[in-house]
Amino acid sequence: MEVLPSTAAYLFLKGRGYFDNILLQQKEYESLTAIPVKVGLRYYISRFYAAGEAGVVFLSKYANTPRPVTSIGVGDKIKINYRKIDISLRQEFWLGNPRNLNMLVLRAAYEIVW
Repeated sequence: MEVLPSTAAYLFLKGRGYFDNILLQQKEYESLTAIPVKVGLRYYISRFYAAGEAGVVFLSKYANTPRPVTSIGVGDKIKINYRKIDISLRQEFWLGNPRNLNMLVLRAAYEIVW
């Protein structure tokens, strides 16, 4: 088992267009900028791992208070020379929002070790 010191990201989710009425007047959902900051645990099964994380997400265009975020998933670390690329598939839950955003995420991350 490995304790993750922290993970952080910068996300930009573009709003999609939709048709509001029968006259086909197109409108668009607002774009969303988010910065999730999480800590968690990894449990290794052979070379793959299962992970669980919890933290907060800072959202633009919403209340200034951070919202809780959790995620669960599986992944693998791929070694390239002396560096590692972390690839994972996870389900992420942003709680406390008007619509409780949930998403399935394919994540590729460069591992930085101090």
